[in-house]
Amino acid sequence: MEKNLFDIPIYRCSPEQHKQEMDVIRKKWVMMDGREIREHEIIFFENNFNYSWQFNEVIGWLRLYFYHSLQIDCWMIKKRKINKGILKKEFIYTERFTEIFIDVNKCPEEITEEICRGIKNKAKSYGLANRYIDFSSFKIIGRCTDWKRLRQHFNYIDVMSSTVS
Repeated sequence: MEKNLFDIPIYRCSPEQHKQEMDVIRKKWVMMDGREIREHEIIFFENNFNYSWQFNEVIGWLRLYFYHSLQIDCWMIKKRKINKGILKKEFIYTERFTEIFIDVNKCPEEITEEICRGIKNKAKSYGLANRYIDFSSFKIIGRCTDWKRLRQHFNYIDVMSSTVS
């Protein structure tokens, strides 16, 4: 049975940095011949050069799952150099990112923040300090999660699968 709990995206850059980069490209493109730009040319630029940050700048994933404790694996794109606008991406498993022991007696907000802090601390030593880890969806879901019940459920599955073997 799948034990995956959540995938947290790792981006090449923050949404703000992506917007700045797109603005620079747009300004260079618009100012190419020094004349006033027409509406259809702006539409052409937006359709052909501008691209969505959320779906195109993902360079990796942190997969969270329970196996006695909260395990976090890292999947990254198979590229030596990560540039903006990578078109073909192949994600490969790199290694176990970290393991976090959860105190289920804490409230969901505290547990969620503890997990985010653990990931941020590990990211610095893992070479992801200049990357943007997007915790936004995880924080929303994590604050509504009954972590104690969730851990019990997954540990019950572990016990059941080991007795069947």
